[in-house]
Amino acid sequence: ALTLSKWRMGCVGSRVGVTFAGIISIGMSIASSYGLGAYFGIFFSPLMNVLPFLLLGIGVDDMFVIVNAYDNCDRARDPVDRMGRSLRISGMSITVTSLTDVIAFLIGSTTSLPALRNFCYYAALGIFFDYFYQVTFFTACLALDEQRKAKNQGDIFCCLTCSPQACCSCCNTKDEKSIMQRVLGKGLGGQITKKKVKYGVLSFFTALTVGGIIGATKMQVDADVNDFIPDGSYLKDYFSDLRTYFARYGDPVEIYTTSSINLLADDSVLRAATAAFKQNEYVVEASVSSWVDEFYTNRTANSQTLNS
Repeated sequence: ALTLSKWRMGCVGSRVGVTFAGIISIGMSIASSYGLGAYFGIFFSPLMNVLPFLLLGIGVDDMFVIVNAYDNCDRARDPVDRMGRSLRISGMSITVTSLTDVIAFLIGSTTSLPALRNFCYYAALGIFFDYFYQVTFFTACLALDEQRKAKNQGDIFCCLTCSPQACCSCCNTKDEKSIMQRVLGKGLGGQITKKKVKYGVLSFFTALTVGGIIGATKMQVDADVNDFIPDGSYLKDYFSDLRTYFARYGDPVEIYTTSSINLLADDSVLRAATAAFKQNEYVVEASVSSWVDEFYTNRTANSQTLNS
């Protein structure tokens, strides 16, 4: 709101309502992507909770581009016609960026990780809907707000007629540039042209680049399943206990069968599977633990204890 508003025009130049309209359009894109993704049967995981922050950044960037293009158009024209001419300029920019983002996430959906693949699907849908609502809902709200501004009506409380002059002395200026443009232009822009500042900036970013390269060489890639499970989940505790007590030699292997086995009548199948595992050259014999053997061993020991 601070960046989009024209504070030299006081309450008339404020664009708080337009800012809220842009945030609402981003919320609509989040709801649409979640709803359509769920309708298509795409699995929703806690990883999708990152998506609103991603769409917020992309949506606000589109808002800046559209409003900036509108402010640079001919002000003598009708707000609706001016809005159309500004979209002719800004529309190409946000279309290209949104399209490349959608394609990037669709390419990312080819990964073998199910959670990451589904997140890419949701992100592609979210960016598409964000683009759609920005060029329709947000631009319509901006055109309506400009009609309000032409009538010298206050922001949000449009029923009140205000003076098109800033009530604050720091904002009451004839300069067409916004506060942010003046700060970055005359302030930062004026300082960065000095030779000493240039050398300082080059030295800082050179050191930053060297430090980043050194840090990248020390980076370790480790795909741990626990990183994808929320804290406090019983599944995370299960994997932790499994690695602590049952993974002395490597990854555990479990055998299942779809056939029904009467263990009391015939346990030869399970005993044969245990023997085959112990004889395999890639399996450490001491790591093989058969509950069938332990069951009979414990039962025999208990019987002998009772008999004695």
